[in-house]
Amino acid sequence: MRRVFAVLVGLVLGSGWAQDWGAEYLSRCQEVADNLRFQFMYLERVSENRWLVRVVLGRAGFALTRLTLDALAEPVQIGLEDLAQALTRQDSPPDPQLLRRFTNRLQRLQRELNLANYVVLEPRGYRCFLTYLGRVVGILRFTQNNFPRPEPRWREAYLRAAVRYPEPGMAPDTR
Repeated sequence: MRRVFAVLVGLVLGSGWAQDWGAEYLSRCQEVADNLRFQFMYLERVSENRWLVRVVLGRAGFALTRLTLDALAEPVQIGLEDLAQALTRQDSPPDPQLLRRFTNRLQRLQRELNLANYVVLEPRGYRCFLTYLGRVVGILRFTQNNFPRPEPRWREAYLRAAVRYPEPGMAPDTR
């Protein structure tokens, strides 16, 4: 019984400590999340004639988080991309009306994203989570020095994609 009590006291005291550093990290996450801007989007093939829309948000030319949108331009929860309603299309140029629908949705979506009220520590920093209607749809990674950690692999995927917007010469320089 004494051991259980000691463990519970340790957890309570430890959680107060965790909240202290967590508040500092969360405020930094909020600062970065408030300044996220659209960088580019591309279609990623998930199977024959089925595509998911990948949208990359960032700031100051850095690709910081990636969201997945389904065929209705709604964000897909991380880990459930395989269950999302994917776009179906033939290998033809993208419909300008479709691109316009997704860009209009993105403008509203950026106002609807929220920051989860917790962080997860990693060996090289920490993670914050972007949510939409209570579901985690994006991850922001930070270094131990509180700097956002960009993801260059998303730029590489964008450059390899057959369908992308805007075209590379018109996209902001994302590193």
